[in-house]
Amino acid sequence: MLHFDPDHITSLDASAIVRYHARPFLKPEYRLQTQLGPQPYEGDVATARVLVLMNNPGFGGTSTSDDHRFQRDGWPYASLHPEAPAGMRDYSVPRFRDLIAEFGAQHVSRRLAMLQIHPWASAALDDPKQLALPSMALAVEQAKNAIARGALVLIGRGAWYWLPALRLNRGALFEHRVPRNPYWNHQSVPAEIFEAMRSALE
Repeated sequence: MLHFDPDHITSLDASAIVRYHARPFLKPEYRLQTQLGPQPYEGDVATARVLVLMNNPGFGGTSTSDDHRFQRDGWPYASLHPEAPAGMRDYSVPRFRDLIAEFGAQHVSRRLAMLQIHPWASAALDDPKQLALPSMALAVEQAKNAIARGALVLIGRGAWYWLPALRLNRGALFEHRVPRNPYWNHQSVPAEIFEAMRSALE
């Protein structure tokens, strides 16, 4: 399983985050909640059969300091575990409800992963060009690796960043039609995409 050392990511991004937070007129919702620590991905990005590309971890009223530290053996996508922090669990489980109902939460946890453009939580995502965090290169590398090994790679959010970063044209990867709030259930995506996810998870 792939591990990004949180201390390494924190050190890697530290100077860029200081510069970013020093920008005049930075909106409060764009401020990176570094006290939570980084969460570049959920799941085993190196082996996942389905990889969902996203923006960055969210931050809101249910966020806690335990969110990005919760782990359970045998559950790479730890937020699908029934004991996961409520905010993380309540975000992830409904988005994959139909796949969980068919395969079980632990099975989905082992074969599906979510990868963020950058690993720091915020209430809203600023233009990543303004962020320019070094760790973002790690995310792009992992997405390229997943494509190269034949994983089903889908864009939930941030197609405007992911496609140029991956040097792909529009249409090369499926882009969710509701990127502000993407769900991956039977009625949330085209039938062929849902069937492709089912097949990849079998």
